[in-house]
Amino acid sequence: MNILFVCTGNVCRSVIAEKLLKKILAEEKINGIAVRSVGIAANPQYRIYGYLAEVMTEAGIDFSDHKSTQISAEDISWADLILVMEKGHRDFLKNNFPSVISRLYLLKEYAGFGEEEIADPLNLPPPAHKLTLEEIKKCVEKIVQRIKNV
Repeated sequence: MNILFVCTGNVCRSVIAEKLLKKILAEEKINGIAVRSVGIAANPQYRIYGYLAEVMTEAGIDFSDHKSTQISAEDISWADLILVMEKGHRDFLKNNFPSVISRLYLLKEYAGFGEEEIADPLNLPPPAHKLTLEEIKKCVEKIVQRIKNV
């Protein structure tokens, strides 16, 4: 199964989700799952820095190899499951890649938490970044449970 996480710039929410899921899958020795993250307005010059870098480091998430990546048709073809952070991301993908509809979900929706969005903590103080990480972690843990129950 190929899982694609999508946010805006691919320097915060989708990266957290990707790196957390990869970390948990490795710790639990779950194989056969590939994970990527991309953004709908990404730029290769964007970097993870500041509060987010601190929060991810504290959580033991290695992001040293990450480069902001713009979503492509190849990503869409590759993905079996596409998880977005906001309804705007979902709308963008539906409009630009109509074939995604059957495999496209809000992250919280797929995790069983309803149609809520995960807000972007960009330019907010450290507590907002920690909250975002914890919110995404809860979702990723639920996704791992779904994978294990298949």
